Amino acid sequence: MRKIKESLPKTPTKRAAVIYAYIKDQKSPTINILRNVKVITTPEDKIVDSTNSNIIKNIQEIISTTKKQRSKTTTTVMDIITTSVSSENISKKHVGRKLGLNNKRLSRGRQHRASVLQLDNASWSFTKRKTRSDALNDINKKLVYDFWISPGMSRPTGNKNDIQRMRTGPNNLFLMLFMF
Repeated sequence: MRKIKESLPKTPTKRAAVIYAYIKDQKSPTINILRNVKVITTPEDKIVDSTNSNIIKNIQEIISTTKKQRSKTTTTVMDIITTSVSSENISKKHVGRKLGLNNKRLSRGRQHRASVLQLDNASWSFTKRKTRSDALNDINKKLVYDFWISPGMSRPTGNKNDIQRMRTGPNNLFLMLFMF
């Protein structure tokens, strides 16, 4: 190291310029070895790093906008994000610090991921909302819908404006229905 320092120029700017020119040399076998060992980043690695940082920023934006909301869709979005970013390869502490999430939410995402991946048909469609056991099937729904939409049918529920009450006597009440 001492010999290298002595051979370089004395001023820091000139020294930096020489080192920069040496690092930019594509044909040097020493620089190729340093790039393979990841001591020096290649231009491709710089592009990948900038892409990764942009992805993290986008996820942080989504989390910051949906974290405090309590609707079904935002809860689903948060579940999807925590499920996708929490795996066994990444520690919860680092992900939580980077994205601003607590360990409890990340643990829930990790549990959800494990349950989905262990199923026979591991897909997002399997985890969608279950329908009720007494729910109508699509054919019956269509029949009911067509029945009430048909032109010969009147309104299924009355309108208060269509009903007028008229007293005909002390205890008698007469209802008049006006159907339009």
